[in-house]
Amino acid sequence: MNMDTQTLPALFALLTKLDSEENTQTAAATQAALDHLNTTATKTGFELFSLENYAQAELPLTVAAAQGNAEAQYALATCVSSRDGGFRRASEATRKWLWLAAAQNHVPALMRLGDAASLKKANELLTPAALAGDAEAMVLLFKLTDEVKWLSMAVAKNHHHAQFLLAVAYRKTPDLVPNSVERSALIEELLQKAADGNDMLALADRVFPSDSTADVKEKQHRLIQLAQLGQIDALLEYGYALAHLPRSGKGTSNFPRRHATAARTYGLEKDLARAYATLNFVMPKLASDAQAEVLAQDLDAIRHQMNPTQFAGAERIDHDLKRIIPSLFKSMERLIIVGAPY
Repeated sequence: MNMDTQTLPALFALLTKLDSEENTQTAAATQAALDHLNTTATKTGFELFSLENYAQAELPLTVAAAQGNAEAQYALATCVSSRDGGFRRASEATRKWLWLAAAQNHVPALMRLGDAASLKKANELLTPAALAGDAEAMVLLFKLTDEVKWLSMAVAKNHHHAQFLLAVAYRKTPDLVPNSVERSALIEELLQKAADGNDMLALADRVFPSDSTADVKEKQHRLIQLAQLGQIDALLEYGYALAHLPRSGKGTSNFPRRHATAARTYGLEKDLARAYATLNFVMPKLASDAQAEVLAQDLDAIRHQMNPTQFAGAERIDHDLKRIIPSLFKSMERLIIVGAPY
């Protein structure tokens, strides 16, 4: 659901009015209700945002953003960009939310605004923090400047996402490590460390690319590892592998798909109970009606192969999944874009 331009000023006006009420019993009750609204909206908005369900995330994030939550303002800018048709070049509506977040020294918002003053301020905020040992600041400085030295510093701090990014940098720019044997060994070491540290892009990189150096046993291990973190695409891949069913569709940039003619099993034994429970667990969180329709048909096909014992097993597994995986998500990294001046 999208917020139109008339709704936003009305919402701001309401929140401002309620915030300025005198401390009466009525005002206290109103404030308590407002606090509950803010808490619920923030939680719901970020959950939908992490599922990349930007259209539905926009309304609850607007409530949180209107209360001054800089991270919600930044996320909302992404939702508006998605609605406007693209992430790379921010629209006027997107920049309004970025400006609000940037006014609170939100570094990714400053980076995405992309004008000279914003980028200068981002650098001024990040550099002292990075030099003081903040590995997250080092990673952001790399994204701001493309200077690999910041990644090397973050890797020295055992920052797992920096390990993945440095491996990618070595792939893209072989001259950083001229010796090909040494370079390949460094890339492999960095990817393994990043994946061991649950960096989700590193885990995906070990499993899905056709040129991955991982063997079948490692791919199986890394797929399960990523699925257990709650990543929706990995859970789908894992469920289909357990069912020994082919999975088709367009996929995503991290999980490119071809129309499958054979199942990708990753060496997993067929387990209909676990496959059914896993895929059924994901079903309510799918944003695409078309994807949900295909999954419903596949679940029906699996169900027709199951016996009573397998159904009972699926119920137990479903309970375990809900206990082990508290929330599901699609996004595997924070969207950081260094914008261009306007």
